Amino acid sequence: MSFTNSVIGIPINTRGTTTLQRPAPQTSGLVNLPPDVFLKILGMLPIQHFGVLNQTCRQFCFITTVEPLTILLSDYFPNFQNKDPHQTDLQALKEQHFNNSNPTKGVYASHTLQGHDRAVRGLALDGQRLFSGSYDKTIKIWDLNNNRCTATLEGHDRAVTCIALDGQRLFSGSLDQTIKIWDLNTNTCTATLEGHSGHVYSLLLDGQRLFSGSSDKTIKIWDLNTNTCTATLEGHSGHVYSLLLDGQRLFSGSHDKTIKIWDLNANTCTATLEGHDDHVWSLAQDKHKLFSCSSDETIKIWDLNSNTCTATLKGHLGFVVSLALDGQRLFSGSSDHTIKIWNLNTNTCTATLEGHIGHVHSIAMVGKRLFSGSSDHTIKIWDFNAPDEAVFHEIAASLTSNTPAIVKDAMDRFDRMPTKAKNAIYGELYSIMAPFANDYPGCAKDAFHNQNGQSSTPEQRAEAIFNYLVKRSVTQD
Repeated sequence: MSFTNSVIGIPINTRGTTTLQRPAPQTSGLVNLPPDVFLKILGMLPIQHFGVLNQTCRQFCFITTVEPLTILLSDYFPNFQNKDPHQTDLQALKEQHFNNSNPTKGVYASHTLQGHDRAVRGLALDGQRLFSGSYDKTIKIWDLNNNRCTATLEGHDRAVTCIALDGQRLFSGSLDQTIKIWDLNTNTCTATLEGHSGHVYSLLLDGQRLFSGSSDKTIKIWDLNTNTCTATLEGHSGHVYSLLLDGQRLFSGSHDKTIKIWDLNANTCTATLEGHDDHVWSLAQDKHKLFSCSSDETIKIWDLNSNTCTATLKGHLGFVVSLALDGQRLFSGSSDHTIKIWNLNTNTCTATLEGHIGHVHSIAMVGKRLFSGSSDHTIKIWDFNAPDEAVFHEIAASLTSNTPAIVKDAMDRFDRMPTKAKNAIYGELYSIMAPFANDYPGCAKDAFHNQNGQSSTPEQRAEAIFNYLVKRSVTQD
């Protein structure tokens, strides 16, 4: 599909016969921008401002309701799929691409770390470092200050399936049936733990104890003072994929569709939670609630006081294989290539993060950042601490608003932001509008340079953008 300008500055489908016709001569904001600018800003608009545009701009309303948006999406939103037969393309686009800018759900910026040659199966975080284990047999160490790989640990004979971190020691489990211990001061392997007769799929650290789950259907407990196995827990009838510790209780999720609860004082199973229809891949806990995800495409919530399932979360279209918690939000990664965000007050999905083109095998949440490892060989960083983007969305929406209050609210928030965040907005505005500075001198050109052609101060830029938006806000449709 190729795109050219129609009479209203909107792309048309050159391979089809349908074009978008101008309903009537009138001034408008976004629809008169060049196509790539229009679509760039379209993808950033908060859903509430998208609605405002539909009400205040007749051209915009015509474009987004008369013609299916799939005409516009092939090159600009390559991951777009309307999977719900009850939704229009417009409704699906709103849900899939605009949810990220709703302030009640969080705003994110994403970055991609590339370097592995195979699927990324395990993640661990330590301050400003990220550790990733991969099916390419290696573990990579990433500096999160610059998002670069600083070291690669090699030694396993087969895929690395899980990792765990303890200060200056890293532990890695592999399909080669071993666990390796790495000294992070020297990035060398200091010991190899052998004892499992199957793949090692899960690791969990507790002080000087290490727990490992395996396809040999057992969980082993290792004393890290002596690097010896002190106990083997048996009871599952399938691979042990996940482990979680709560005091002297150990939880294990298995290929046998169950979750077992173990008393570590006696090393015995005290309860078995049944309810999933397929493999249990990952576990997470928040006080008296246990969360489990499965190949049955669901997430279950268990009350640990009664060991009963209290809710089942449905929404993924593939295996749910990874979980992470953040206060009242639960994040789930799936073989459908997405990460879903769940509101645990209502047990509803509030957003879907799209960007991976493979299974999301592992996720980890630290502060306001979510990390995800995928079979597409990459790690994505989803930064939910991005107020600069939130304000930029409002500024972009204000380009076609004829309500000065909308502009003023955006600029008031803008003025209260730190200089670093403001500069991020300037950068985005410049990257979008600078190529068309001659056509829009009030924004890109004057906002970035003063009358002497020198770089403007943040205050000068803010004033220039503000004045430009106010002037645009009073343009009648």
